[in-house]
Amino acid sequence: MLWLVPSPFYKYSTLTEKVACAIIKWTIAPLLTWIDDNWGANSVSSRNDSKWDQLMSAKRVCFIALTVLFHAGYFVNIEKSVLDPTSLIRHLGIMVDSQNKKFSVPQDRVDNLLALIEQMLSSASCMLQDLERCVGKCRSMSIAVPCAVLYTRAQYTALSNHLDYGAVPKVARKRVLSILPGSDLEEELKVWLQLRTELVNGSMWMEVDRIILRMQAFTDALSRRWGGIFKCPTRVFRMGGDFSQREVSWHINVKEAVALENSLALFCASNLDKIKGKTVIVKVDNQVLSYIYENGGSTQQQEITRVCKRLFWLQLQAQFRLKLQWIPSGENEADGITREDVDNDICLHRRVFTTIIEKWGGIFRDLMASSGNVQLGRDGEKLPFFSRYQDTGLLGVDVFAQNIARDKGGKFPDFCFPPLV
Repeated sequence: MLWLVPSPFYKYSTLTEKVACAIIKWTIAPLLTWIDDNWGANSVSSRNDSKWDQLMSAKRVCFIALTVLFHAGYFVNIEKSVLDPTSLIRHLGIMVDSQNKKFSVPQDRVDNLLALIEQMLSSASCMLQDLERCVGKCRSMSIAVPCAVLYTRAQYTALSNHLDYGAVPKVARKRVLSILPGSDLEEELKVWLQLRTELVNGSMWMEVDRIILRMQAFTDALSRRWGGIFKCPTRVFRMGGDFSQREVSWHINVKEAVALENSLALFCASNLDKIKGKTVIVKVDNQVLSYIYENGGSTQQQEITRVCKRLFWLQLQAQFRLKLQWIPSGENEADGITREDVDNDICLHRRVFTTIIEKWGGIFRDLMASSGNVQLGRDGEKLPFFSRYQDTGLLGVDVFAQNIARDKGGKFPDFCFPPLV
């Protein structure tokens, strides 16, 4: 890597850059080059050669580049340049590891950031100017920390809500902000404490993107239901359920995010071998969700950002990468699951069911339910249940396909069909 002092005349500098690159490429072989205020290159013709041949190639490239750039009028800053080829180099505060094909944050930057965060967490408060320093440091690590942008949203929200833009800047930034236990801000700062581990620090630049899972995946949500259809070459997975009483009041954008999370989590639970090391493309008909996910969360939409954070850890655990693709609602195949007839969701009110179970008891499963409306037992826990689609915590899909004759205690009596005439 060469650090250069270019000509003060912009047009002349730009012209000499192009000429220098052209001469170097013509002299050596096809090259990958970049000249701005620094320059790095090696011959692509040696990419598949032995390490020794690559080293010799890099030395030749360096010598020829120095010669050409000198005659082009550039002055090389020897103290800042690295003239000996290396596979690990620090560039703009980030370690670039060409052997392992990844970026990472150097130890001194890790220590500086964590010292600031630990001080803020120990005192449960901070000045806004310290939080500004913290979020700036976090954001600058985004190329090496996969979740960096996602885990700055709560910090930006806190700054937006507490910074007085009408006051004198120096005074406004000295305002003290409390970091409440269990808040999004505290959770976000604690995640950054993992920066000393490879779990967070280290982003591969050539790993999963090249292999896309052969699958058509759709998720959708409406006012009362969520659904997902994942069509693999050998099987179609249909997932769906009702929103709980607490979730029904959520905004539709948040419900779409929850539908994506629920569907993906259910699919991952039984298909880890299929998705490991691959990119999974899921089609959604909500532009807000697609935009927020692809841009690493949102300062204004904290509920959706929380879902995006959980999706990040799901990808890390299952070792796959998720990408969203927006489609019109008419092309979303999961739309039918969310538009079930309202009569299919009829169930006893929880107060009525509680009265029945307290008086007669003997009910230990729900034959037709979903994770959102399943009844609770005497202990306050959800009863085991059967559901029409794949859902979280169920006993099985489609109660009519189950053998329950020897298993009494359902919420409904045994099935009795009229005889054929």
